[in-house]
Amino acid sequence: MRKLIVVLIFLLSFPFFLYLTFPIERFVENSLCHQKISCKKVEVRRLPLKVELDDVKLSFLPFKLDKVIINPQVSSLLSEEKRFNVLARVCGGILKADANYPVHSVKFKLEKLRVENCLKKSSLPFSISGVLFGGGTLSFAKNSLVGGSGNFKLQNLKLRKIAFGLLSLPSADIGDVKVTYKVKRKNVVDIDVKGKGKDARLSVKGYVNLNVRQIERSYVNLRVKLTPYVEPFKGQTFSFRIKGFLENLSFK
Repeated sequence: MRKLIVVLIFLLSFPFFLYLTFPIERFVENSLCHQKISCKKVEVRRLPLKVELDDVKLSFLPFKLDKVIINPQVSSLLSEEKRFNVLARVCGGILKADANYPVHSVKFKLEKLRVENCLKKSSLPFSISGVLFGGGTLSFAKNSLVGGSGNFKLQNLKLRKIAFGLLSLPSADIGDVKVTYKVKRKNVVDIDVKGKGKDARLSVKGYVNLNVRQIERSYVNLRVKLTPYVEPFKGQTFSFRIKGFLENLSFK
């Protein structure tokens, strides 16, 4: 009987000690390298399982993630589909997401992201600032975006150094702006933006043809309408179109 108990204890404890000695750090680093993801530091906590990454750079994003904490669902590690949730500090705010790997579906939420921190390399003919909240869903199949929708609120949107054609303003306070998106078909995302503040009214409609592997190669086609409430353009509506790849936009 005693021998049987010893055998049972060994059988029950073996997976636990195997888990404690498994080189998870090396596995994570190899996985990141395979996905072309670089980071300054990788730290793995085993009980409970948690992966922490510092200064994460993704090849398809123009900004870095200051801190990423990944909490895998241990029960899914031995299954074909792994599930995990993510908490990241990015653009001065917080990103929360629930996803699976291989990636098929993502549910995310954004809190207090500073837009100006995410658009430092933007080629827009004005500077932009504001705080972004909201969330949505994304669905993927065969490395393509095939579904999803979401709603955002851009608080205290301000445009500065506006210079486009006849329109020239030092700044414009647009106030709170509502942004919605919906995936209409494979890699095509419809965009709708509406805002009205003390200095102007803003409307944006159009679509983005998303390049999942290289975001900067995504094609943008947006119609923008801006109606200032300040002189010398008070009451006039200016319309222009933003077209081209994200890395080289044109304004007509």
